[in-house]
Amino acid sequence: MQSIRVELSSEADLFFHYMHVIDEAGFLAIQEQQKLMVEFADYPNVLIRMLNNCIKEPHSHLAVFVMKQDVDARLDFIQNMEYKFVELMSCHFIRSPKEIVQHQIT
Repeated sequence: MQSIRVELSSEADLFFHYMHVIDEAGFLAIQEQQKLMVEFADYPNVLIRMLNNCIKEPHSHLAVFVMKQDVDARLDFIQNMEYKFVELMSCHFIRSPKEIVQHQIT
C-alpha cells in the first residue's frame, strides 16, 4: 500500500522535526471529514500547490502550524478571501521520534 510522507524541519531549531504520514485509507477518512474534492493520487500535487501558494502569495494564502503539548500538531492551509478566512485543508502531524531527529542532525 502506498503512503505519502511530509517532513517539517527548521534550520533555526535542529530538534524541530514533525511528520505527516498518510495512506489511502487514512486519506479517505480525511477526504470525507474535510469534504476534499481530490483523490489520493492527486494529494501530493495538491500539497505542493498549497505550499507554493503560501510562498508566492503570502497575503492571500497562509500555512499555520499548530503544535499541541503532546506529540500532535496540524498544518492548516487558509485562504484570505478579503472578507473572511477560509480553511482549505488541514494535515495531521506528529513529532518525530528522537532516533529520526538524531539521524537528521548527523
